[in-house]
Amino acid sequence: MIVCPVCHTENSHLATTCKECRSFVQTKIDTLDLFATVWLLLESPRKAFHRISIARHKNYVIFLSFIHGIAILFFVMWLVRIGDMDVSLPQILGAGFVLGPVLGLIMLLLFAAVQKFIAKTLRLTTRFMNAVAIISYAMIPIALSVIFILPVEILTFGKLFFSTNPSPYLLKPTSYVALLMLDGTTILWSFVLYIYGVRALYDLGVRKALLVSSLTVGVCSALLFSGVSGISTKLSKVAPDKKVRVTVSVMSHENLLRR
Repeated sequence: MIVCPVCHTENSHLATTCKECRSFVQTKIDTLDLFATVWLLLESPRKAFHRISIARHKNYVIFLSFIHGIAILFFVMWLVRIGDMDVSLPQILGAGFVLGPVLGLIMLLLFAAVQKFIAKTLRLTTRFMNAVAIISYAMIPIALSVIFILPVEILTFGKLFFSTNPSPYLLKPTSYVALLMLDGTTILWSFVLYIYGVRALYDLGVRKALLVSSLTVGVCSALLFSGVSGISTKLSKVAPDKKVRVTVSVMSHENLLRR
């Protein structure tokens, strides 16, 4: 809570003007600067998320969700081993960069809706757009993985990064494990930022923020993996013969990599 210095009325921690006398109780923020906000997330995550929460316009939220969606879709294609299918690398990349933004927007709205529902059960309230903005900016590390890590994965393994025939681990185990560890680090970093975001958004302690964050991520992860499981099952039924045809080209690609 913020106490108005003029009339001493208690206001929400996200209020910029007093609800009684309309005096300013904290600095008003109209727009967010992307690079300044990202830098502040590195320096002081809770302060950054407080600024995001009280900002009048949640700039770049949709843009960031598009990048996150690309990361999520490539992750899904890695889980279902799309490289084992009779598809080319350009087709995989095209699907990722064309369909990823749509998936990202859908997942962002779903994520925010789940968070709002869980928060409501704990008697916590906030604007839906605030929840959307917190989630979007918390996933900045995942967006960075699309820019810096994904290109290295593609250049190093090509289509085989999404394959088990053969596994990329058999080709270059050190590189493969290092890249997966970097991916895992960005996911963990995003989760930590999300906890900071929930704390700033609802003005919570660490334990309650961790509870809300864990439940939200758990529910959304369960939904995502159930969808991935269904896709994987359908792919295994639809085209088992295509995996056999891919083996010949994969083995020749493996020989080229060894040379």
